[in-house]
Amino acid sequence: MKDEFKPHKRIVRFIIMCLMVTLLSCTEKAAGPEQYLLHDGWEFRKEGDKDWAPATVPGTVHTDLLTNGMIGDPFYRTNEQKVQWIEHANWNYRTDFDVDGQLLKRTNIELEFEGLDTYADIYLNDELLFSANNMFRTWRIPVRELIRQGQNSLQINFSSPITTTTPVKASLGYEIPISDNDAAENKLSVFSRKAPYHFGWDWGPRMVTAGIWREVRLVAWDNTRINHVRIAYNGIEGEKASMEAELEVVSDLEFEGTIIVQDTSTQQVLYEQTQHFRQGTDRKPISFTIPDPELWWPNGMGAQKLYGLEVRLLKQGRLLDSKTERIGLRTIEIKQIPDSTGRSFEIWVNGTPVFMKGGNYIPMDSFTPRVKKQDYERLVLDCKEANMNMLRVWGGGIYEQDHFYELCDEHGLLVWQDFMFACSMYPADEAFLDNLRHEFRDNIIRLRNHASLALWCGNNEVEEAWHHWGWKENYPDTNFVNYKKIFHEVIPEQVKTHDPGRFYLSSSPTSGSDTLKPRDARYGDLHYWGVWHQEHPFDHFLKDEYTGRFMSEYGLQSFPSMETVQAFALPEDHNIESDVMKLHQKNNGGNRRIKNYMEKYYGTVENFGSFLYVSQLQQAEAMKIAVEHHRRMMPYTMGSLYWQINDCWPAASWAGLDYFGGWKALQYYARDFFNPVLASPTLESGHMEIHAISDLLKPREYHLEWYLLTFQGDTLKTGTDQVTVESNQVTVMEKVNLNNVITERNQNTAYGYVRLTDDDGTVISENRLFFTEFKHLQLTEPIITWHHQKEDGQHAFVLKTDRFVKNVYLTLEGHKGRFSENFFDLNAGETKKHPEGIGCGNKCEGRSENNGIKYSSMEWG
Repeated sequence: MKDEFKPHKRIVRFIIMCLMVTLLSCTEKAAGPEQYLLHDGWEFRKEGDKDWAPATVPGTVHTDLLTNGMIGDPFYRTNEQKVQWIEHANWNYRTDFDVDGQLLKRTNIELEFEGLDTYADIYLNDELLFSANNMFRTWRIPVRELIRQGQNSLQINFSSPITTTTPVKASLGYEIPISDNDAAENKLSVFSRKAPYHFGWDWGPRMVTAGIWREVRLVAWDNTRINHVRIAYNGIEGEKASMEAELEVVSDLEFEGTIIVQDTSTQQVLYEQTQHFRQGTDRKPISFTIPDPELWWPNGMGAQKLYGLEVRLLKQGRLLDSKTERIGLRTIEIKQIPDSTGRSFEIWVNGTPVFMKGGNYIPMDSFTPRVKKQDYERLVLDCKEANMNMLRVWGGGIYEQDHFYELCDEHGLLVWQDFMFACSMYPADEAFLDNLRHEFRDNIIRLRNHASLALWCGNNEVEEAWHHWGWKENYPDTNFVNYKKIFHEVIPEQVKTHDPGRFYLSSSPTSGSDTLKPRDARYGDLHYWGVWHQEHPFDHFLKDEYTGRFMSEYGLQSFPSMETVQAFALPEDHNIESDVMKLHQKNNGGNRRIKNYMEKYYGTVENFGSFLYVSQLQQAEAMKIAVEHHRRMMPYTMGSLYWQINDCWPAASWAGLDYFGGWKALQYYARDFFNPVLASPTLESGHMEIHAISDLLKPREYHLEWYLLTFQGDTLKTGTDQVTVESNQVTVMEKVNLNNVITERNQNTAYGYVRLTDDDGTVISENRLFFTEFKHLQLTEPIITWHHQKEDGQHAFVLKTDRFVKNVYLTLEGHKGRFSENFFDLNAGETKKHPEGIGCGNKCEGRSENNGIKYSSMEWG
């Protein structure tokens, strides 16, 4: 290395932590591993440059360049185009750290890198330690012989993934089909074990990053260490939970060690036994029970009880190491049961079939280190509030941070976990496969103990692409041979070895059979994209051939709010044909499709702000049609995950939550159409058929009210009934004859309204049915009155209208935050409260004048 390391002012002092107490109740002496983060004092530069600049670790080169004022915000206007040079450069990162003599007394010292993106040479004290080539792997490197007392230098040289993989592709000898989402003429994404979306996707920019994207630490330990612990719940036996665990221990010596398992909450010892450990790596299976167990349930079905289990390893009373795992007691089964139609696809939790409600999750930023714990918490809580119980971690992104899964554990969101492959074929030479095995092992072990983890899935749409995108006909068979090696051999072997008992699905979508192609709605899971890509009308969601046993993808795009657009565009850019708006639309023809659907269902919209607003309405209404149909089809269909939950940058996309976490209309709608008890009216052969769908575990009694109303508030027909909504199934509560009530003359001025309430009058679910396209509804300008109230620091607004209002949209100018309800309908004469008003939270404080609130109602009409 040509450059000298500059000393930094920061000195890391390493102190051996010993508990200096004469008597310990368990005779343990603390002597376990020490860990020290190495996140300070980093500098970076473009290779070949003389000057170094401050760097942030964890981070990326793009964000370091941005922080130092060397580039503009890549998300602003057309700046994405101006930063593409970064992917072709090599980058150097360095820091110094000091070590004292005490640390050097430990028998083992390792450098641990949780994430290096992607091609990197790592030097310690000018000696090459190793070379990294996979951003998804954890690298643990012994450095006992290289580290020294006093100052140590650490440098990481990142090579361009473009220049690194260009010769790999050139020497391959056959052509690999690579996703069109790779936004480069020479597509190279499949040759790097790097997040596929970094190379561009049809909802995100091309930002081919580099850098130290996860934590770096120095770890020191003596002789023996617990590598990891697998814990599994086997069910209830009497009044105890039957548990098994397996410890993987690495030791320099052969020894007799005592294993203790303790509940961290009650301090109760659940297991204690001395066993013989071999030198090297040894695995020890153990069994124990947990008394008076409480089960973990998905959101909406029960509590999410979590147990902290500390596993300690001692030698003659001296603590060698310990690991603490947080688990939930639940069983998860994926059942594919043959029936008269085909084969079911059901997820059972604790012996109960559960309809899965949720969406597809993508990384929350193009630059993932910018995502903080509070961002994960906000997103998970937003999904919980929207009555979701499952998120699919999509295979074109990353294996998420631990905190994401911890939050899913806490809030009852099951995780469908893809491995990181999407929409492309991949090479399968032995070096590539060996790299993959390490990647799979690292991430399976890291995630397997989470209560939220429901299943593993090999990839996104690769099997689908081979059979339906022309690949089978136009590319060498070698590609499918490679496909089978990775997804039918290597991954299932790793799952079986490191997470036995967990269900593995080779691809999504798949029929689950070598003899059946994807897209057979009778089997497996289904992605339906006729609505959107082929511009099918929304009622195609109702067709049998597009209704699968488990709907794992479908969607419609919309634009974000004006506030979000203003974050990346100037007023002169406020036109969907402007260069800025087109750059922030990554799906080819996307703006045209939004406009075409709008003209079909809502009519022509000229005003830019109204166009954004109506795009969100049509997205939400389309997803409402799809989800309610999927839920009415229970138990034939047992899951509905729309595309997509969130964004990685501010742009037009399929997301219900925009890049800044703002709730689009879809997110508000999702809270209603994913309601645990849903009243869902449909038009069936001259009748309004009212369905009740329940996810609850017990039947419930409700009061049903239904009305046929005019927009002016007149009642054409009404009825009430006391109904029993059966548990975990669909109940047809009423069939209302529409003959001579809803006709061609009044179908554009009337609608159906249904409501379920409990004994105290609380509205459990309400819904509306319209009898023609929205653009044909003859809505007139309403008079909406409102007043503001503030209680306990919360602002609330109470609204009332003189006639029916469709999709009231509220904003508070100059303030962030969101209303508890928005994009909602109001019946004539109805006063809207939820429950004490339409709240906007503390962030709205200081602006409650009468001109601070606006409403929009059918601006397109």
